[in-house]
Amino acid sequence: MFTGWLALFSAQAVFAANGRLRWHLRLGRIGIAYGVLLVIVGLTTGVLRSAALPRGGQAEGLLYVAFVDMLVFASFFGAAVRFRRRPDVHKKLMTVAATTLLVAAVGRNSYLPAPPGLAGMFLVWSSPVLLAVVYDWRHDRGVHPVYVAGLVAFAFRVWSEPLALTSTWSAFATFVFRSASSL
Repeated sequence: MFTGWLALFSAQAVFAANGRLRWHLRLGRIGIAYGVLLVIVGLTTGVLRSAALPRGGQAEGLLYVAFVDMLVFASFFGAAVRFRRRPDVHKKLMTVAATTLLVAAVGRNSYLPAPPGLAGMFLVWSSPVLLAVVYDWRHDRGVHPVYVAGLVAFAFRVWSEPLALTSTWSAFATFVFRSASSL
């Protein structure tokens, strides 16, 4: 599902870059539905996978990252849909939204040559946005606020995982797990 999204995103970028805006707009309508479905599948999968894990940290942690990942994606994706008539902003929002989905792939690939720890995770994961920042800086002598917001959201995602161990999150996770088991 998530790989399909990245393929769709890539196709959309190629259509837009090659001036095939009619195809970009047609596929965009499908992309909006796909993005909404992606959030639903992401949250459902996060709940079901975390509910199967041991309580006391592991389950709550996975549920936390699933919720935050989908919140960040949905926020940037929703803003991209809202600003689809402003191509300069739309493409930046879509870049950040698509990059959001790479976090799981980066986390699973321990063979990647990255600096260790959370900083390494952040650098590898956010590298597409960091490259866009460098490009903007070189061409526009500034950094677009969308990229700044994206990097702040990514940093929050990486360094906020200890919140999954709080009593507030634990109570919420317990509620979610109970609700899921009653379905």
